[in-house]
This record gives sequence, structure tokens and C-alpha cells, in this order.
Amino acid sequence: MKRGILIGIIAAGIIVVLIAMGIVFFGYSHKCSDERCFNAFLAACKRSSWIYDAADATWQYDIKGKGLSCYFGKCSDCVVSAKLIQVKKGTVDIEKLQGLSMDCYLLMGFVTKPQSDLAKCHGILKEGLQDLIIVKMHSYIASNLGKIAAEFNKTIGS
Repeated sequence: MKRGILIGIIAAGIIVVLIAMGIVFFGYSHKCSDERCFNAFLAACKRSSWIYDAADATWQYDIKGKGLSCYFGKCSDCVVSAKLIQVKKGTVDIEKLQGLSMDCYLLMGFVTKPQSDLAKCHGILKEGLQDLIIVKMHSYIASNLGKIAAEFNKTIGS
């Protein structure tokens, strides 16, 4: 009977330690109230979150921590999740992207807005933003086809 109690106490201790480690490494995130605070956490790539209320949109940024490269040699990535909370200015098309998010892989120690370089981001929000860019480019090209053709002909004719 004593052996069963000892095994139960050890198992309970292991469970408590695992839960504590999970909270420390995956659960706790500092909440910043301003950009200066968030940028300090971003520079160090420490878990934090911040609501960025810009003139055209409201974003939620969550620093998730170091990327996988940090565990397999050269440490170069800081993973930041960017979620588009609310669109304040823009077309109806961009409003469809509200609530979507993407993960951005920023250079360690580099402080910038995650959405500033979509090439470093992955996720449904990135795909939606790229689709909007393609549609706008197509519309621009279609409405300026005559001008583009004239410039093209000038270039080839020279």
C-alpha cells in the first residue's frame, strides 16, 4: 500500500511540474499598453501582446517567441502573430479580412510592424491581402492598358 501512495505522489509531482512548465513556456504573455513596451519585447523576442490602434485599422500582435531555427542551430527568427481586428478605412473587400491572422517571421532583434513585409508572413490573412493586391493591379492595368501599350511600344521602338 505504501508503494502505491509513493507512486501516486511522484506522478502528481510530475504532473504539477509539467503544468507549471506549460504555463511558463506557452501560457504566460505580457500585455503591453503602448508601442514602446511592445517594441522592447519584440527586440528581445519575449512573449507579449499589444493592440495597435492605427488610423486605418486595428491590429493585435502576439509575440509567440523564437522560431524553429533557434532550436536547430542559427537563431534568426522571432515569430509574431498579426491579426486584423477592425478595418476603419478602405473598401468592402478588405473588411472581409477582419478577424483573420497570419504568422510573421521577423529577424531576431529587428523592430518593425509584422505586416510591413508580407514575404515573411504565412497564413490566411496574407493570402487575402495578396488577393486584394492582385485585384487592384489587374484593375489598374485594365484601366491603363492604352498608356501601358504606348510606353511598351516606345521602349521597343527605341
